[in-house]
Amino acid sequence: MICELAFGEWKKVFSSCPVELQPNLGDFAIFKLNTGEEIGKVIKLLDSGKTSTTILRLASQEDIEQDRENKEEEVGAYKFCKGKAKALGLPIKVASAHIQFDKSFLHIDFLAEKRVGLKDLMSELAKIYNRRIEFRQIGVRTYAKRFDAFGVCGRPLCCAKFLKEFQPITIGTVKLQNLSCGAGKLTGVCGRLMCCLAYEKKRYEEEKKIEMQREKQDEKQDEKQEQQ
Repeated sequence: MICELAFGEWKKVFSSCPVELQPNLGDFAIFKLNTGEEIGKVIKLLDSGKTSTTILRLASQEDIEQDRENKEEEVGAYKFCKGKAKALGLPIKVASAHIQFDKSFLHIDFLAEKRVGLKDLMSELAKIYNRRIEFRQIGVRTYAKRFDAFGVCGRPLCCAKFLKEFQPITIGTVKLQNLSCGAGKLTGVCGRLMCCLAYEKKRYEEEKKIEMQREKQDEKQDEKQEQQ
């Protein structure tokens, strides 16, 4: 059996699961990462597929309590890191803080326009949190996904609600749909072209193919008439 597990804020992983455990959707399970143990929620059950981790056990009540304590500590770590980054004058936006279930790691995700030296911030965090600290620079689309915001359509951001992966959106996608490249409404809160522009891309591509086929047929028809 294979379980898809959601953990942290937005991370997901596929884990192999011993048959005797028999997890149900919504159960919490402890699984093994290269960096140690993590806890995740079972969101999908599969018969086969590729896996990158292994479930060690289903979470006990003590495990659930430890996870709750970790989440409370994460809030403090996020606020502390955000405040220190501002005090140090670092040009970054702290997106989230995540403490691994076994407390061995503190993961900090941040947004920055370019590479930033984080040695001083690392030093300040190390004084408070006695564990390994890992920083990860994320992109603007991933950053927007972390927060509850609304698009120009008035609905919650697709990336925050249901999109699992970002698809590349290019000017070619815009032109394919005969949209104006200079229209401000095509830009999302992240500053990039909106993800929803890809929703109908396939249909427009199919229509483009049909149109090209018709043009070829018309050309052949014209050639026949000229020959006659």
